[in-house]
Amino acid sequence: MKFLKLEKDILEWIAENNDDPVLKEQITRSKPVDRKLTGMGIFLTVVLPEGVPKIDGSENDVTVIPGPCIRSSGLAKGADSAIYISHGVFDTLEIFSLGGDFPEEIASYELYVPDR
Repeated sequence: MKFLKLEKDILEWIAENNDDPVLKEQITRSKPVDRKLTGMGIFLTVVLPEGVPKIDGSENDVTVIPGPCIRSSGLAKGADSAIYISHGVFDTLEIFSLGGDFPEEIASYELYVPDR
């Protein structure tokens, strides 16, 4: 299984815009193993190779790190993204529509940071 271009671009954006070197390493070394298309978005499960360090301070928690928003003519109201860190390990990328259906593929899009 391979990353879709949108998934790869979102993960690269998160790695470039985050100061934690361990998170950057985890994102860079992650491999997709399962993709669920929900009609409203994507849940992508990833795994990391043995020996990749855990993120300090999050060993007992689930942490959500917001990613970029997605603007595309294929999305009625755009989409948002986030990654999940479970017990110090990046394990899930979620991409979700902000209204309307989420197509199986988006040919053209722009990643941006909303006013949060």
